[in-house]
Amino acid sequence: MIISATNESIDFYDKIVELVKEEITRVTYLNEDFYSGYTFKIANEQFFDVERDQEMILSNEDGNQTTSLQKTIYIVLKFSSTSISFGQNIIPASIEVLSESGSNVVAQKLMSDFTSLYNTSMDSSYKIKQIYQAPVNTSNFNEAFNGFRSVLSVECLYLYSEDAKYSEIYYVTTEDGVETEHKIDFIKFGASFSNTLDTKAFYTSNNGAVSIALISAYTISLVVYLRDDDFCNKVISVADGDDDNNSTFVFHIKRMPDGTTSSRQNFILNGMQEEKPIDDFQIVSLSFTIADMGDN
Repeated sequence: MIISATNESIDFYDKIVELVKEEITRVTYLNEDFYSGYTFKIANEQFFDVERDQEMILSNEDGNQTTSLQKTIYIVLKFSSTSISFGQNIIPASIEVLSESGSNVVAQKLMSDFTSLYNTSMDSSYKIKQIYQAPVNTSNFNEAFNGFRSVLSVECLYLYSEDAKYSEIYYVTTEDGVETEHKIDFIKFGASFSNTLDTKAFYTSNNGAVSIALISAYTISLVVYLRDDDFCNKVISVADGDDDNNSTFVFHIKRMPDGTTSSRQNFILNGMQEEKPIDDFQIVSLSFTIADMGDN
């Protein structure tokens, strides 16, 4: 199994190409036996044209495809016009895949696995967010390199920012004194913080009034798909009355990319609303609240 990518000047287009290369490499390692013997060539559109012409010359000189060329899958990123909004680059793109010769089974599985695994994910530096649609077989029986191949297409959207911060939410369970974090895949996340001020006036030496916070409240809201997991099962248990209303939910709220964890961790369920659209899985909207008493 051979994976190669062309890399010139490092801008965010090149970083996206490198990211796709790394992630496709991981996908092939997850099922190494299935992808064994195949070569995956990944580049943006400009560099692919040069390499394609070189291999077409070799194929025509041989008169036949070599086994390695028959089992080569070409993956090309085509970037559309980028828009910039407050330091964030919004980059529409498509991934065009030229399948192995005489079949599209390997290429189809590769791109299905890739989009399922990395849709809505962030890269390790938390600078690139990826959004993918499922691969579509756009045409078959395309003559290429003295053989016939299929073309698959994946519509993509990349969000790139050098300094954006993100929140990750983990539900924490404890068994035998050992904490386990369960990452929550949310549709939507929100947080609000408020202070209730002491009603007594406090004055400084220059007769200026100052306020002192008496009570602070921190609330998080989550919209998630209802799943059969520890987190959703506890939510349902509290809402259905099988568990105490004051049952504690422990969350680790991590601010990425630095990974700092909020010191506010113990919450109670403040509200829940279930929805079951006819064309979707069941969705629950949740709110959790924590309150800390300030100094009197």
